Amino acid sequence: QPFAAGSIVSTANDMAKWVAAQGSEQILPKALWEEAWTSGKLSNGAPIGYGFGWVLSKMNDVPTVGHGGAIPGFNTSIVRVPSKKLGVVVLCSSNGSDATGVSSALLTTADPSLKASTVAVADPDPKITETTERLLRGFERGEPDKALLEPKFAEFLTPERLKGGQAFLRTNGAFKSLTLVKVDGTRRVYLAEYEKGKVRVGIDHNAEGLFTSFGIAPV
Repeated sequence: QPFAAGSIVSTANDMAKWVAAQGSEQILPKALWEEAWTSGKLSNGAPIGYGFGWVLSKMNDVPTVGHGGAIPGFNTSIVRVPSKKLGVVVLCSSNGSDATGVSSALLTTADPSLKASTVAVADPDPKITETTERLLRGFERGEPDKALLEPKFAEFLTPERLKGGQAFLRTNGAFKSLTLVKVDGTRRVYLAEYEKGKVRVGIDHNAEGLFTSFGIAPV
């Protein structure tokens, strides 16, 4: 009998109840939930996209909280959209399954407004896009060029985090193209097209052009 990291054994129904209870003030005060869903920061103030045990991301600019997990033979994902009162849990008994992709597909089916834009926008600085693609290909190999990263962000990318990102990207097959779909100051959002699907890539950079964040998520 395999167990999760915390030796937890559960069912889809029980996990659905647990997801529904997240944010309930019968369990914790609202202030504590908000603290749990607030990103930690590096010493330079840059957010790391991780709260108290929750990965903080966005779907079409709508904040989400979630986490994935995997052990040999199993792959799981939980994603909540607090503002929409939506949440999904996906439990897969397969190494090659894409639990994160399934959870994203379920949420966008339930609320199409969460689906990311696929319309290309004008690129004011193509060099940043070239560097973004270079970094993305490096993440596929598990060896991004850390000279392109802000030092504190480079420290944050531990071998374990790099391994997780590499595994996710490899499930999508061969890389095909990268399209810029949004620019907001130093924040950029791309759609990376792969042989088996698309991936949302969100990046931030500083005044020196070094990347201060680099996030990937299924579309």
